[in-house]
Amino acid sequence: MHEYLLPYTWITELEPGLSAPGPFWKVLGASGSIDLRSLPHMGTDGPIAQGFAWGSFETEISDPNAIYMGDSLDSLRNKSAIATALELGSADILATTVREVIFELFTQHADPTGAVRWKPLIPTLGLRLELHIGGHSLVKSERFDQVQHPLVLEVEKLNYRKIREDAIQGRINRDTQFHRRYLSRLVEKYHLPFGSFIPSDLPSEAPLPHSTTVTDNFNRADEELGASADWDEDSGDFEIVSNAVDLIATGGDGRNSAEHQTALASDDHYSQADIESLQGTSGIRVEVKFRYADHNNFYSAGTTDRGSDTVDLFRRVTGTITEINAPGPIHDPWVDGDTLYGEVDGSSLDLRVNGTSEHTGTDTALTGQTHVGIGAQNQDPAMGWDNFEGADLAVGEILVVEEHQPGSATWAQARRTIVLPY
Repeated sequence: MHEYLLPYTWITELEPGLSAPGPFWKVLGASGSIDLRSLPHMGTDGPIAQGFAWGSFETEISDPNAIYMGDSLDSLRNKSAIATALELGSADILATTVREVIFELFTQHADPTGAVRWKPLIPTLGLRLELHIGGHSLVKSERFDQVQHPLVLEVEKLNYRKIREDAIQGRINRDTQFHRRYLSRLVEKYHLPFGSFIPSDLPSEAPLPHSTTVTDNFNRADEELGASADWDEDSGDFEIVSNAVDLIATGGDGRNSAEHQTALASDDHYSQADIESLQGTSGIRVEVKFRYADHNNFYSAGTTDRGSDTVDLFRRVTGTITEINAPGPIHDPWVDGDTLYGEVDGSSLDLRVNGTSEHTGTDTALTGQTHVGIGAQNQDPAMGWDNFEGADLAVGEILVVEEHQPGSATWAQARRTIVLPY
């Protein structure tokens, strides 16, 4: 494999080998890629590319804007050019291989706000910081340490601040204490005192119990999906027909979203549904969505027409879509009723069909979003969804309800209540 730092390409039309029509950003020709852009750059439409991605290619490419990093993950070329292109300033890159450089960029040189640079890696529920990229799969995994990886808790504090603001305003589950349920999940995940996640200028509020699952089998009278208090049709016209959901009409931009109104307690979660495939129609994409904030900000796992039997992962930031990995064929031909599943665990994404992992990827852009939903690009009478489910990923239980300092007797007692998830 050949590793490059290079700009994205702005795709505007359905092209051979692509699963959906544009517009969206893509690292054209790469086996896999990871985004190294700030949120403002991710959220800006083309055609002028801003920022860079790490792209992995089977052969060398000729792109005057690309920086060659090496012919393997364990080599490295042009380190100074990489630092200059990414505008690291006086900060030095210490790593000496491609895999270590990318890991260093995401753990030491990132921006917790995403305003200036890419956001940092967030650990999985197993407290592993992971890098997944197509062509290599998992290329680096390191256990989270709050001293060595201080940017992680900065992100979690920012997430908590936003969640708390929304909860107090009644914008999440009409539950003004939702932030304390979200806080409970952070404590369960990191096995740290809850004060570790509360910004110093906010009050110390202890965690509360949380719920973790939403389901809908759509077994009710034919009606608008949004007629139920559980759903909001953000774009497009979704209707329940014969105990399943159909997209009756598409939204103005051809991209359609319906959000389940019950927030999960964590941004580490999954979304899944049984999907009716398409009948060979090009340019149609059927999705489940996760870390869903609104129609313009989410992750999606999608499948395309039956003739191609391909799936892929996309992300949308402030209305601009980026392909997280190249579309690839699934293990078995698509059959109506197969289950499409999208998961995000820290910064690690997984797309599964009938329980089999088909694509993995790494993306750090979206954090702190707790809703899930369904969606589609364009409309076809054959598409449909049934047996929807979304839930927090399983984590060990913890019974800490008061703040205790590490090393104290009460902290030791609390630590013994943890059932580790790994």
